[in-house]
Amino acid sequence: MLFVRAISFSFLLFLFSLAAGAQAEKEFYVVKDFKQGWETYNGKEMVPFSGQATRAIHFQADLSVAAGKFILIKSNKQVYLFLNSVLSTHSKELIVLSCDSLKELGLTTVQFGIFQDEKISNLTTTLVSTHPPANLNPERQRTAYRDFLILATLVVLIFFTILLRTNPQLMSDYLNVAKLVYSVGLDENPNLLRITSSANLLFYAYGSLMAALALIIAAHYSDTGTLLQYFNFNTVSHSLLNWLILSALILGLLFLKLFVDMVAAHIFSWPEITGFQFFNFVRILLTILILLALIALLSFSFAIKINYASLLYIGCLMLLAGTIIIYFKLLKRSPFHSIHLFFYLCITEIFPLMILFKVLLF
Repeated sequence: MLFVRAISFSFLLFLFSLAAGAQAEKEFYVVKDFKQGWETYNGKEMVPFSGQATRAIHFQADLSVAAGKFILIKSNKQVYLFLNSVLSTHSKELIVLSCDSLKELGLTTVQFGIFQDEKISNLTTTLVSTHPPANLNPERQRTAYRDFLILATLVVLIFFTILLRTNPQLMSDYLNVAKLVYSVGLDENPNLLRITSSANLLFYAYGSLMAALALIIAAHYSDTGTLLQYFNFNTVSHSLLNWLILSALILGLLFLKLFVDMVAAHIFSWPEITGFQFFNFVRILLTILILLALIALLSFSFAIKINYASLLYIGCLMLLAGTIIIYFKLLKRSPFHSIHLFFYLCITEIFPLMILFKVLLF
């Protein structure tokens, strides 16, 4: 229980750190969104941008009415910025330009050009001020992702607390690393292997919520996740709805894997192993998710900038490596030769995981 409480405390700190980090961003007041004036080159002439696939957009800014303001360019991809057709800088995530500094260079009207290596997406170009506009209805800075992250953090935190309070023994078994690496695997409580019990279903749902949130965070700060491009995260309500949809999809894939395990076990005349195998798979999944959360927590605590996409890929490799643990745990129980066990794991573990990664990430 001491190990579980330590993990719980560290995990809760990580959740709160996400919310704190989101609030720590410097507040700007949006004066104008330049997206309405975006143009792109269609091969013959400049045309208004309307969502077409392009790697470059252009817009103008009148500096004569922008005293004391800033031009904010934000993206989760590498951005190459051209001022009056001259490459000025390149950066990832955020570029802030002082309008007063540009005016001191003798510029009054600036033609901005933005180029990205891939299709333009998740790009914002706004004129902002550090002081609220004088009008009564100013355009507010979009904070949909930050608000969604705070709400999702609260949901996961409450869910985690409920599981810890109502099922402490089951939580301890799921997060017991010592039991995880036992090769014999005879230490399991038979009651825990009832894989369709209501308590285990709650843990499957929790793991799905955590996995979906990890995918969304990684996709927000990088260009990973081919499936996520079909989801709309522009508003809080859409983000919450799509988070739940993605969680339900992952939960459905978990049950599909369980079905594959049952069919393969029946083919190999080994039906009694399904519960033990699936329980250990979910145990490995939850352990990896908690470990990734702890890595992110330490990185945040020591101000270490990390690549969330790479962290997610490492988690996927760890999940594949977990197949080795399952192999040794099943080896002592296997009624047939080790080579047959390898083919059994290819059907029930390796191939499903490769398909899952292909659908969700690549």
